[in-house]
Amino acid sequence: MSKYISPIAKNILFYTGGECWYNRPCETPAMTKARVQALSEYVARVMEEKDLTPAEVGRLSGRKITSAYVRGIADGRWSNPSISKLKALARGLDVDEDTLFRIARGLNPTDKDRADEDGSRYSRVMKLISASMKNPVLLKLLVEVGKLPVESQDEALKLLVFLNRKKRVSKRRSQAG
Repeated sequence: MSKYISPIAKNILFYTGGECWYNRPCETPAMTKARVQALSEYVARVMEEKDLTPAEVGRLSGRKITSAYVRGIADGRWSNPSISKLKALARGLDVDEDTLFRIARGLNPTDKDRADEDGSRYSRVMKLISASMKNPVLLKLLVEVGKLPVESQDEALKLLVFLNRKKRVSKRRSQAG
């Protein structure tokens, strides 16, 4: 079969390793790389936002996916996770399965997904404002972070994430021991 695939044929053929399959959208190696990158970036971003480790994602999935597999997806090393692994990953990350599947297929999340994400951010900001009204130390912390230039805010965030992880690890060790 010819390496050239016409635009019309792209709608009915699926390109994989030199073979095209009937009735599937055409996907080139470059498209596959972009799809894998989109999934890995999404998983890494969600894990960072929710401050989750690969081991925690595995545990939250009901042990249906290993921490090594989660790390492989987040690093872009696993390019074709199975449906069961994607379902487990969605459960472990506590994200909508449909959104994760769309991203894994190389599609953009729907407008509804974006609205849900914006609503989630809004809810988190409102909770933070409410908590800062009750906790003067949190309010001072927010004020000081707000005064920092953007580059320093990134450094402050890294430091806070490090401190939170260190505290979680020491808490787990004290509970285990």
